[in-house]
Amino acid sequence: MSLLASLVRAYDRLPDAPPYGYSTEKIGFCVVLNPDGSVAEVIDLRDTDRKRSPRMLAVPTSPKRAGSTPRPNFLWDNINYALGAGKLAKSTMRSVRANSQIPMTFGLRPFGTSI
Repeated sequence: MSLLASLVRAYDRLPDAPPYGYSTEKIGFCVVLNPDGSVAEVIDLRDTDRKRSPRMLAVPTSPKRAGSTPRPNFLWDNINYALGAGKLAKSTMRSVRANSQIPMTFGLRPFGTSI
């Protein structure tokens, strides 16, 4: 058996391994959108324990965030990158602008814009 085949078999035996192209991340809230892009509801995904810990979910793998305009995560991120809320530095504002361009590549309207 080749080394590559052995690695594939070992990975397949991992019980909680996310599928290829995904990673497990802490997710605290889910923002559900209407077809027109307005917010339908915000779902609290945190655990009911005393610390209210975020839930570990499989999400698309995040890109590296190096450079002057870090790339945003697809369909998930912290509130600064995803919604442009919170205290933002100038470098973060560039990321928020870059994040607003992602929906347009998939034929969707960016959050907070009118038709």
